Amino acid sequence: MHSKYSVRLLGGVSFEGPSGLVSGPPAQRRELALLAILAVASRRGVTRDKLVGYLWSDTDEDTARRLLSNALYVLRREMGEDSFQTAGDTVRLNAEIVWSDVGAFQEALAAGEMEEAAASYAGPLLEGFYADAGPAFEHWVDSERRRLALLYGEALESLADRAEAANDHAIAAGWWQRLVAHDPYNSRAVRRLMQALVAAGDRANALQAAAEHERLLKDELGLQASPEVLDLARKLREEETAPAERKPRPKATGLAVEVQPRRRLLTRRSAALGIVAALAVGGVVAVGFQLFGSRGLSFRAAAADFVDPRDCIVVAAFANETEMGGLGLAVREAVVTDIGQSGYVTVLWDSRVHETLGLMRLPDTTHVDQRLALEIARRENCPAVVSGTVAPLGTGYILGARVVEVSTGEEVKLLSEAAVNDSAVVPATETLARLVRRHLGESLPSISRSDPLPRITTSSLEALRLYSLGSRSTLQGAPAAEGIALLEQAVALDTAFAEAYRRLTAFYGNVGNTAAQARVRERAYRFRERLPPRERLRIIADTHADLDSAVHYFRMGLELYPEPDIWSNNLGWALNAMGRYEEALQVQHSLAFEQGVGVRNLVHTAQVLGRHALADSGLAILREQLPPGHLWILEAEAGKAYSAGDLLLVDSLAREMPNVPTVGGYYGRLDWLAGLASMRGRVNEALALADSAAALAFEANSIYRAFLCVRFIELTSLAASTPERAIPYLERRRSELSLGTGLGAGYYWGVAVMGQGYALAGDLELARDLLAAMDSLAADNDPRAGGVRNWVLAFVALQEGRAADAVEHLDRGYVWHARPWDGRLLLAEAHAALGHLNEAIAQYDTLTGTYLLNQRDRTASFPLRPLAHERLGSLYLEVGDTVSAARHLSEFIELWKDADPELQPRVDQAEQALERVTGYY
Repeated sequence: MHSKYSVRLLGGVSFEGPSGLVSGPPAQRRELALLAILAVASRRGVTRDKLVGYLWSDTDEDTARRLLSNALYVLRREMGEDSFQTAGDTVRLNAEIVWSDVGAFQEALAAGEMEEAAASYAGPLLEGFYADAGPAFEHWVDSERRRLALLYGEALESLADRAEAANDHAIAAGWWQRLVAHDPYNSRAVRRLMQALVAAGDRANALQAAAEHERLLKDELGLQASPEVLDLARKLREEETAPAERKPRPKATGLAVEVQPRRRLLTRRSAALGIVAALAVGGVVAVGFQLFGSRGLSFRAAAADFVDPRDCIVVAAFANETEMGGLGLAVREAVVTDIGQSGYVTVLWDSRVHETLGLMRLPDTTHVDQRLALEIARRENCPAVVSGTVAPLGTGYILGARVVEVSTGEEVKLLSEAAVNDSAVVPATETLARLVRRHLGESLPSISRSDPLPRITTSSLEALRLYSLGSRSTLQGAPAAEGIALLEQAVALDTAFAEAYRRLTAFYGNVGNTAAQARVRERAYRFRERLPPRERLRIIADTHADLDSAVHYFRMGLELYPEPDIWSNNLGWALNAMGRYEEALQVQHSLAFEQGVGVRNLVHTAQVLGRHALADSGLAILREQLPPGHLWILEAEAGKAYSAGDLLLVDSLAREMPNVPTVGGYYGRLDWLAGLASMRGRVNEALALADSAAALAFEANSIYRAFLCVRFIELTSLAASTPERAIPYLERRRSELSLGTGLGAGYYWGVAVMGQGYALAGDLELARDLLAAMDSLAADNDPRAGGVRNWVLAFVALQEGRAADAVEHLDRGYVWHARPWDGRLLLAEAHAALGHLNEAIAQYDTLTGTYLLNQRDRTASFPLRPLAHERLGSLYLEVGDTVSAARHLSEFIELWKDADPELQPRVDQAEQALERVTGYY
């Protein structure tokens, strides 16, 4: 029996019935999304709970179930009552009535009909389709799209393997070509295509495939093709130009293509002779036994026998047997940096090592020796561990490295390199690291394409040693200032030490010194060509002012490097800054609660979105990971209490926050206390606390945080109907603006905040001067600049009675997805001035709750919430909604019941209005 309806979801979306394309209600986006979920599930079906979760996750349960029933009713009315089958709470499509290409694709795979499956796959699932159903549905689409694409690729590879087994090399090349078109970055597929073309006698197209693949990776990702593809292409070109009498080389087989059969590069005899010879140069043959012990000169086959391409390895600590502190750290750091350039293996980065230590209930300070590295490698499915030793050798050093097979614990390679003095250590470490890479299986051409180690670290051993000590200092519990001092000493010795500048960027950011952070970030960016590719991508992403581009680079890093915590945290931060909270939450949730800072960020984003159950889960994990009273726990708990309206608990938690002058610490505590005072109408107290917080922030060069405090002073003065009270504070802070553009984005933000404050206070001439200063900075091409500038222009326009112009400027300044709270207030004021009362009510109403209240706007919400309730009370009275008016007037009175004496007349007016509405107070 032929199905009456067909749903095509691969490579696009179409819904056809007996009369052609279906239109109207059954072809709406939610209905098509529902059909897609059921078609992919095929015979398994999907429970109603899952359907509701995928398509109506932001709706309460009763409404969501009603919407699901309506969608099923609309589809049944089009296709017939039997189009869906139900069993308990599970819904499935009736395949006798509704055919789908994705169902046919999956059934063909299950039956082993690979050609039929390949014919059914017309492209990615739901390509070009957007349902506007929320992040849960988008996450489902992404997951299923990847799964089906992977299955399609496996089907093509199976067909190619079958053809090769039958010696049908031309047909095999056709299947490999389809796989390359489907997955163009897949170097292994390109290599297999090349091999099939050569076997079919088409050497020219094999070389063309390699050239196209190499160009694609270089142009789109800035990467080199895999060593296997490059080696095979080189071999084919050499054979084309070889004399006719030259003997044919062996066919390319396996994962590596080599002119000669693989052989051990370091046999028992050559290893012993090599080590003895190297050590004999310094006259200390016995050092070899110091390094490796008496069993060290006996080992077996190459490490490449058990290490495959793209495998990860763990680099353990290098024992330091010298009197130079930190030398082992420096050599290990350099080894990791050099191996990190490999396109053949990857390094399990330190961030992941520390996460694994946490899962093992071990502190970050744990010394990762060879024994512990093996345990970490087993947990992370890494086949090899590299460990080492640095020992004295006359006036120099002997550097040793071991390659250990994880499955057996056996040391299979022992390597050494001598450095005659300090200046020879970094070059000797490069030689040692590249010997390790060769023995792990990387080809010599691939290794030779790596940047010289002195270039991407430093040629100065002392600078490298200081950098290594500084980078590790915080893990040893040292204050951040100690690590910063060591790193600054490192860049003083080598002013082009790009990686030290990049690390300083993070350190200064952690302590809130945005001025110093901008300085060292600029240096890191200037010398970015002296960074390894991974770090180069990170500094480009971190430095990019255009957050859309930054998101692109962070996503690229997430795809290219096995370090999801770093890339995900930065990606989540950028999405948060753009107001794309749902996307940020998805990214942060992908960290699976494994890293403290990731959990903290997830808790905040979940609170922004009102996902309190998820926020509570993250908070519970923070309580497990961090000591009682930790700032992150207290801030998260205060945010939860604030969302619940428990201001007494917020006050109690704020007073428990650490009393230390660091970013988010002492003046963070003052922020909360100032905010609570402002919300309760205690303006004098709020302004004094906020000014103290601003002073500490400016002292710490945390410019962005400092001007957040200034903004709070402005909004608190505005809420008290005395915006001119902010002028003395603004005058005191104007000197900070003379520090110039070296403060980066924080400086531009500061100019905007000052312009807003003077506009609110009625000094429009000075506000225009600050707008001119902003224009002079526009050469930075910061896309955020236009948004902030329009924001100040809107304040000026409203003060001049040009409410329509103010609305226009605010719409232009809506750069990303989230309008700041003071911008919402201004928009409400402008609409009210234009007589657009419903629009004004809608904007004021957004200021009375905590949904979409991010950390940046939390301080602004304190003074603006009571003001919004007061204005809403008046507006609802104007439109005749006395019930809503009474509710907002009551909220305002409750918040300001203990307000400053000069504010009590407004409270009295609200009480009188409430009494007129309700008949009592």
